[in-house]
Amino acid sequence: MDLPNLFSNTKDLDARMCICSIISETTVQCLLLRVTAAGTKIVHKSTILVYADPDSLVVRMDEALQELGKESENINEVVFSLDAAWLHEGDLVASKKPLLHKVCTDLSLRPLGFIIQSEALVQHSVNRNAHFSAIFMVIAAHEVTINIVS
Repeated sequence: MDLPNLFSNTKDLDARMCICSIISETTVQCLLLRVTAAGTKIVHKSTILVYADPDSLVVRMDEALQELGKESENINEVVFSLDAAWLHEGDLVASKKPLLHKVCTDLSLRPLGFIIQSEALVQHSVNRNAHFSAIFMVIAAHEVTINIVS
């Protein structure tokens, strides 16, 4: 499954609604997003649900999608927000591709691409304040990512 990194694409997105699925090694959460030229707004978000294997990920993600409400029922486009450990040289590691393919197939989702969680945090903060400085730590199951923004 070919999933582009959305931050590497410079074209402006049209105003639309999509789902963002935040997936770690053990948890999943879904967001309903309204994306416009002015920015992205979270319309609804689900609770964070724990999963243990690919089948339980599909079940938990379906539960998370149902929590997004009626406004999300006809939306099947999804952006994945992933840990940096899921990627190697800008692409999904081979072991994670079948997992995301199963999620998309079983839940009839159309993948738009992915974002890296740590990159998303940094870009969001810098976009809000160009003079922003901070140290970001993203702690995952097997990895810690540190970004220094100055």
